[in-house]
Amino acid sequence: MKARTYKKLLRLNQDEQERLRYLSKSTGLNQEQVLRKVLMDAPLLERPTADYIKMSRQIAALGNNLNQLAHIANASGKVSNTDLLTAKQIMEQIWRYIKGGDVWIIPAIQTKLKNLLMMI
Repeated sequence: MKARTYKKLLRLNQDEQERLRYLSKSTGLNQEQVLRKVLMDAPLLERPTADYIKMSRQIAALGNNLNQLAHIANASGKVSNTDLLTAKQIMEQIWRYIKGGDVWIIPAIQTKLKNLLMMI
């Protein structure tokens, strides 16, 4: 971390103070960190909601299950109908999470996922 040897006094009006508090609360950063990011033209990203974090974990868990099925298929050289059905159900569940939540994914990935579901 860089040493910060300079102090600056900053005077704000009521609107500016409210905006700084809002940015601090919505990003999870303290007010000093918000001001530094703005000064350096760094993006201020909102802190993910609890629902978003929960959904991300559920999608990751489903992805792990799908990866385990793929690993078994690659190791054995064959795939059973049950494995294909399980993989399809996992992908459909992921698709439902993505469509139903506030999850933004790249349209190309969305199209590939749709195509995979149609193939199975």
